[in-house]
Amino acid sequence: MLDPCQRQALQRCVACFLAARELTVLPGKTVTVHDESAYGFIIVQGYGRIQNHDVATATMLRFGQFSQDEFFVSADRAAKGVTLENHSSCEPLVLLKHYPSREGYIPAQK
Repeated sequence: MLDPCQRQALQRCVACFLAARELTVLPGKTVTVHDESAYGFIIVQGYGRIQNHDVATATMLRFGQFSQDEFFVSADRAAKGVTLENHSSCEPLVLLKHYPSREGYIPAQK
C-alpha cells in the first residue's frame, strides 16, 4: 500500500512519460492527420486501413497469434501525415494515440 506522498510521486512520474489522445473516424470516412512527434496507437473499435496497412480491433487472441491493432508512427511520417480510412458503414474507427510526453505535452487537435 502506498502512502499519500508515494502515490503523488508515482502519479507525477507517470504523467511525465506519457500523453494520450483519442481519435475517432466516422463510418465510411477518410482523414489525414498530421502530428508534431512520433507516436504509437491502439485500435480500440472498428476496422479499416492506415496508409497501406489493414487495421482491426482485436476481439480474441490466443498466445502467439498476430493482431492488427497496434502500430507505431515515426516522427517523419507523422509530420507528412497519416491517412486513416474507416471501412465500416455503421461503426466508428477509434484509436488511442500515445505520445512521449514533453513536460505534459499533448498535441493540439488539428
